Amino acid sequence: MKHFLSVSLLVLVFSIDPVQGIALDDTVKNRYTDFSIYYNRSDDYASSVSGGLRMVVNDSVREGIRFLADGLNRMNIKEKTDRIYNYHIAELVSFIKLLNSNTLTPEEQELGEMLVSAMFKDPEHSLAKKIERYSGKYPGSVFITRVNVFYSSFFMTGAGLDERLNKLLALDSLHIGAYTLKAEALFRDQQYRESIRYFTRVIAWNPEYTHAFNTRGLCHAALGEQEDAVHDYSTAIGLSPGYVQLYNNRGNALQELNQYEASISDYRKAIGINPAFEWPYNNIAVSFENLNEPDSAIYYYNMAIFKNSMNATFYDNKGNLYYELDEYEKAIGDYSKAIILEPDNIYYYTHRANAYYFNDELDAALHDYEKAVEIAPDFTYALACIGDCYYRKGDYQQAVIQCNKAVENDPDYKYAYIRLGLSYGQLGDHDSEIESFRKAVAIDSTYEGALGNLGWAYYCVGDYDSCIYYSRKALQYDDKAFYAMFNIALSELRRGNFEEARVLYRNYLDLYNTMESGDPGLTGGPDGAIQDLKDLLNSDILVNEVDYILNELFVR
Repeated sequence: MKHFLSVSLLVLVFSIDPVQGIALDDTVKNRYTDFSIYYNRSDDYASSVSGGLRMVVNDSVREGIRFLADGLNRMNIKEKTDRIYNYHIAELVSFIKLLNSNTLTPEEQELGEMLVSAMFKDPEHSLAKKIERYSGKYPGSVFITRVNVFYSSFFMTGAGLDERLNKLLALDSLHIGAYTLKAEALFRDQQYRESIRYFTRVIAWNPEYTHAFNTRGLCHAALGEQEDAVHDYSTAIGLSPGYVQLYNNRGNALQELNQYEASISDYRKAIGINPAFEWPYNNIAVSFENLNEPDSAIYYYNMAIFKNSMNATFYDNKGNLYYELDEYEKAIGDYSKAIILEPDNIYYYTHRANAYYFNDELDAALHDYEKAVEIAPDFTYALACIGDCYYRKGDYQQAVIQCNKAVENDPDYKYAYIRLGLSYGQLGDHDSEIESFRKAVAIDSTYEGALGNLGWAYYCVGDYDSCIYYSRKALQYDDKAFYAMFNIALSELRRGNFEEARVLYRNYLDLYNTMESGDPGLTGGPDGAIQDLKDLLNSDILVNEVDYILNELFVR
C-alpha cells in the first residue's frame, strides 16, 4: 500500500504561522524535523504544541494529544488559525480536540489515537485494514466515518471517495468538512466552476472561512474572472490580514487586470509580512517589467533568486527580460542556469535557443531546439524553429524537411508554413511556395505575413494581379507592412502602369519617411524595394522606367 503521508498536506499543520502567513506546502516529507524549527518560538502555545509533538513521536500519544489540543486551542484564540486551514488540517485539528474531549467511545478513541500517531511516524501497514474494519463494525459512528474519509482522501479520488463522502453526509448532512474536501478535489481536477459552487456553500455556512474565500478566488482567477477573484481575496484579507499568500494572490489578479501599480502594492505587503517568501519578489518584477521599468524588474528577479536560488522559473523569467531587451548573452546565461536546475524542461531549451538564434549562434540554437525535440518529439514549435535555423544557414532542402515535419505534426501550425514557403521560394519551387502560403492563409485569413508573402510568390510567377490583391489584403491587417506597399508598386510597374507605379513609389516613400526611425512595427523598407528594381535592371527589364524611379525617387 502507498505510504500514507508521502503526499501529505499535513506536515505543516503545526508549523504554519497564520500571522506570518507561511504557505501550506504539499511537498514536505512527513518527518518531525521538517517543522520543528518553527517551535523555537517562545510562545506558550507554541511550546505546548511542540511538546505534544515530541510526546506523540515518543509513543506517549494520549499525553501528546492533551498538549496538542491545549496549544492549538490557545493558538486559535489568539490568531484565528482555523480560518486558514484546508480540509486536512482542519479535520486533523478537530480530531485532536475530540480525542481530548472525553466524548468518544473507546473504539473511536483507539482508532483516533492510531491515526494521530501515524501523522508523525511511519504508519503501520495494517492501519487501512483497521479503519475499514472499524467502519464496517460501527457504521453509525460519525467520528469513525470521518476518519475513513480523511484517510481515504490521500490516495483515493472520484467515485470511490464520493461513496465515502456520501456515507458521511448521510450521518451528518451539515458536516462542512465534507463539502470543503469535495470543493478542494474539484479545484485540483481543474473543475473550477463546480468547485466555486461547493465553496460558495461552505462560505454560506462559515462566512469567516478565509481558506474558502481564497481558494474560490483561485478558481475565479483560473476562469479569467479576475474581478471576482480580487473580491474574494479582499474578503479573505479582511478575515486574515496576516496571511501572506492572500496579498500575493490578489496581486496576481490585479496584474492580470493590468493594474500593475496596485499589484506592486500588494506584493510589497506580502514581502513586508514574510520577507522569506520568494514569489512576491518574482511577481513584483513582472509588474515592473509590464510598466517598462526593466531596472526595477531585474532587481526584484535577483531578489527572488537570492531568496530561492533553486527555483528555475526565476532564472527563466529574468532571461526572458534580457531577451526582450536584446541582451542575448545575459539571457543565455540565465536560461543556462534554469536548464541546470530543470534539465528536462523543453521551454527553457527553446528560450535559450531563441536567444542563440538572434545572437547569430545558429549551431548552438540548433542544438537546443533539437534537445527540446529529443525530450518532446511532438513539440511543433521546436520542429519549426529547426527549420528556421537551416533556412538561415542557407540549407533550404533541410529547412523544407524540418518544416514539413512540423506541419505533419500539427497541420494547423501556420507559422511553419511561412518558413516552408520561403524555403521553397529559395529553391525556385514557386508552386509549392504558393501552396504553403495559401495553407497558412486558410488557417488564418488575417495573417499579414502569409498574405504578404503569398503576394510576393505570385509576383515571382508573373501573376501581378494576384500579387497586388494579396499585398493589399496584407495591408488591411498591418498598415506598416511597407514591403507589401512596394510590391504593389513593383507589380503595377510590371503591368506597364508606369505612372501609377511612380505615384505609388513616391507616396510610399513619403509615408515611410514620416515614420520614426527604428519603429518596431515597420516591416520592409526602401532597401528591399531598391534591390527589386536593381534586379529588373540586371535582367534588362523596363530599364528606362526603373532608372527613372531609382534616380528621381529613391535618391532625391
